[in-house]
Amino acid sequence: MENYVVLSKVVQMTYEICGLKITRATVYNWAKTGVLDSCDQRVKLQVKKVANKLVTTETWLRQFLYEVG
Repeated sequence: MENYVVLSKVVQMTYEICGLKITRATVYNWAKTGVLDSCDQRVKLQVKKVANKLVTTETWLRQFLYEVG
């Protein structure tokens, strides 16, 4: 089972994975409204609510970054 990561930590993880500097608001937008990929399909960052906080995993983040690539 993979460890959950609160969305505020995704800012640093994204920079470490692909060198992209983003804000915390961007991460929440990825989860709520998503972004359009190259085929105009809406892609959202997969999240789950745990202990009243939104969380994701590194796998879900990597999958999202690959899909919007």
